[in-house]
Amino acid sequence: MPKALSGYGLGIGLLTLSGLLLNYGGLETASTNQFNLFIVLLKTYTPLLTPVSSLLGLPVIGGSQVYGILPLMIWVGVACIVGVVTRGLGGGAKAMFLAASTILILWIASLFLSAPAWPDYLSWLSAANNMATDLVSRPIDLALILTLPTASSALTGELMQLIQSKMVKRARVEEDAYFF
Repeated sequence: MPKALSGYGLGIGLLTLSGLLLNYGGLETASTNQFNLFIVLLKTYTPLLTPVSSLLGLPVIGGSQVYGILPLMIWVGVACIVGVVTRGLGGGAKAMFLAASTILILWIASLFLSAPAWPDYLSWLSAANNMATDLVSRPIDLALILTLPTASSALTGELMQLIQSKMVKRARVEEDAYFF
């Protein structure tokens, strides 16, 4: 379980950092009040929620920017790193499923908790409605961000566990070959 928790923390951290770097130019329009965090989280996680749509050339949720293959590469790359860290089938799968679910929940929460930072209620309501409709209208993206990283992390973790066990077995054979 400790490996799964460390993998979860690493996954959330890497996904958040990747989202921040992906949306680097979009944060200067956020207000300077206490609700700024929710707008930053919303803008950070938005490009990561539509990897298949971005791959097909569709814009991100609520925007006009297209990132291409980058969101998909980020999900798979982070999943592989988490799999290497957890070195196990179950730990890697748990960590990445929990990280993907947390990203989705944080995005939804940020969409609603950023309401006070918008200029007026009508603009927030319109944006929230459009973004929620965009998210729900892309079920393949939602299914993919919950399954592909989980499977990638689990497979990488299992592969690392097999490699580690073979190395340990080889070291034991070499130790037994020496008589002194």
